[in-house]
Amino acid sequence: CRLQKSAKLVSLCASKNLLNKPQDGRLTYRFGKPGAVELVFPQQTAASPQQFLLFHYFRPGLDTTEVSFANNGFSYALYQHFEAESGGRNMQESGVRVASTDAAPNGTDITLSCTPATVIAHWNLIDGAVPCDEGELNTCQNNEEP
Repeated sequence: CRLQKSAKLVSLCASKNLLNKPQDGRLTYRFGKPGAVELVFPQQTAASPQQFLLFHYFRPGLDTTEVSFANNGFSYALYQHFEAESGGRNMQESGVRVASTDAAPNGTDITLSCTPATVIAHWNLIDGAVPCDEGELNTCQNNEEP
């Protein structure tokens, strides 16, 4: 997506074979302007899906998905949240949250919201290939070997 009030983009890109061969697939987070990427995670693409966590919660009228990772003292969470509200209105928001994992002063946490019309999300293309976050109520597919 393109961030609100910014020329910067947030993307999470998966290789086409991620679900078929998770051990060979790749998952990459990128942040920055077109032609001027500021952050790529992970730097090494080998076993890259294992460096992310997936959280998904669904019930009628509510759908929340989050992909998270940690890098250089910060945690990152790409999120998409949909909620059907009373009166037929719907609330939908997407973006990325960045928080310091170190004992840093207040003000180091930030949420960057996506411009709604620019959001393209196909979470189903990674569900089952990315480890599930251990959060309560997580409905993502368990990709552990039996």
